[in-house]
Amino acid sequence: MRTRQNTLYLLTSMQTYSHFLVTAALYRVVPSARQLSRKAVYWGSIGPDLALLSLSVGSFVYFRVFEGMQGREIFRHIYGTLFFTDPYWILLQNTLQAPILLVGALAFLWRRYGRHVVASAGFALCLSCLFHATLDILTHHNDGPLVFFPFDWTTRFYSPISYWDRNHYGDIFSSVEHALDLVILLTFVLPYLFRRFFGTGRSSSETVSTQEGS
Repeated sequence: MRTRQNTLYLLTSMQTYSHFLVTAALYRVVPSARQLSRKAVYWGSIGPDLALLSLSVGSFVYFRVFEGMQGREIFRHIYGTLFFTDPYWILLQNTLQAPILLVGALAFLWRRYGRHVVASAGFALCLSCLFHATLDILTHHNDGPLVFFPFDWTTRFYSPISYWDRNHYGDIFSSVEHALDLVILLTFVLPYLFRRFFGTGRSSSETVSTQEGS
């Protein structure tokens, strides 16, 4: 069953865009988040998924072109074997999702540079990656990040919720997730479109500048 479920892992998801949208929304609405580097926060929201995406695409091309394997067989091998057992896969996909490494990096940066480190790109990147990893740990039943990596290369948190597996409320979670994505997109995009095409919805800073100039 695990092999069949993980065959669908790439097909049904890698909802990297949801991580980006949720992180971007929090950056907009949480005042204290404005102290962080915006670019680093955004990169941190998608960074933990880039290794798995690269490994998946590269492996699929290799096994299809050079080994002559068929699509279904490739997916079974990738997500049923390599994902859980190959040391290179485990290392690359967990480095930016390891809570111990990320918390350790944040603590080191804070201790070395003090409060001013909050404005640094490195601090923002690690914090955003940690938020991404936390969401993944809570929304993966048996294929989430390794919680004790790099000291333990097998232990995962068995969440009762999976963002893709119907046996663990994946269908419900997916509906809620995409509804939230739509709300965030509309919240961010509609005001921009109105300003762009209708000249309405000017920001408060633009209004103040106009008043000061008059």
